[in-house]
Amino acid sequence: MLIFPAKYVLPQQARLRSLDETQTPPSQGGIDHTNRIGYMHKWGIDLTTPKLKYADVMGLFSFVCSLGGQYNPCLFANPYPPIGTGTGLARMRENALQGAQSVALYNLPGAKSGIFEAGDFIKFSNHSKVYMVTQSLNSNGAGQGTAYFTPPLRIGTAQNTVLSAGPDVNFTMRLKSDSQDIQLRATEGKEVPVKVEFVEFIND
Repeated sequence: MLIFPAKYVLPQQARLRSLDETQTPPSQGGIDHTNRIGYMHKWGIDLTTPKLKYADVMGLFSFVCSLGGQYNPCLFANPYPPIGTGTGLARMRENALQGAQSVALYNLPGAKSGIFEAGDFIKFSNHSKVYMVTQSLNSNGAGQGTAYFTPPLRIGTAQNTVLSAGPDVNFTMRLKSDSQDIQLRATEGKEVPVKVEFVEFIND
């Protein structure tokens, strides 16, 4: 799978979107009924690059064109700095069912507060979906703790599955549109930013 070139990523200009699908059928009694549609959540990232010289603009555009519109996904390194202190590769202490919003972990630093904080991103090694932490994760002296996250777990996850976080998380993304364009006059020689819009690609 192609990897989006990290040199074009400027975290301060990466717009994050959360995309859910909910049914809200009308009610004659004036009561709102809402239902989640399966496990449809996706992250969207709208990236605006730093100002680039002409050669870099064209290099980035050639990469974008190679994705074939929405057809080919690419790996996109997490552009958002971690909020918590972070950890190496934590592991699942027990099985977790599809739909869970918390998992028990081990292999954490012992007796440490704020390993993950609300807003940090995590990912399980058995599927590509990326999740966001919703509560602070503190560990006990044995390096155990519970991670809380959203959206609900898309795929059941087995004991000992590796959980990565922060800069170790890669989003699997596709272009938001089949049509891409840049506005640039090569003769001007000016540096310009380029905007590229991605949506999380789910295929597992």
